[in-house]
Amino acid sequence: PQSMTLHNTEYFTGQFGSRALALLPPSFLYTCSWAGHGELETFNELQNKMLQLKVYKEELLNALGEFLAEHFPLPENGGSAKKKGSSEEPSVELITLHEILEMLINKLMSTPHEPYVKINDSFWPPYIELLLRYGIALRHPEDTKRMRLEAFHM
Repeated sequence: PQSMTLHNTEYFTGQFGSRALALLPPSFLYTCSWAGHGELETFNELQNKMLQLKVYKEELLNALGEFLAEHFPLPENGGSAKKKGSSEEPSVELITLHEILEMLINKLMSTPHEPYVKINDSFWPPYIELLLRYGIALRHPEDTKRMRLEAFHM
């Protein structure tokens, strides 16, 4: 077997593929003489773009959270948050629409092969209806107590 020298970019990319360059930490690239100026510059540009995307994603999520908190608050305690027939004892604590969406997103991203979330009493029915009616979420075809986020990215 040949011995690998880090001074030979062609050998490195031939053995590990050109995508392997992007996986290396910047400190590694700075210390290796095989990394030409063009590869390092491209790598730094990609890292900066990824950082900008992460910042933009956080801004969008914060804006969504503020919008949902303002326009979709939980019902008041004296209103329809209680189950019918109960006089003084409140039902389970309801979760916000923001929390429901966060659960659906996390489930879809963590287990795309099984994206369904179990609907329990803490989900306020009008929120479930809103998500289903406007195509944001879909019910499980066999179990109406489960739903998933519509896969918009596909």
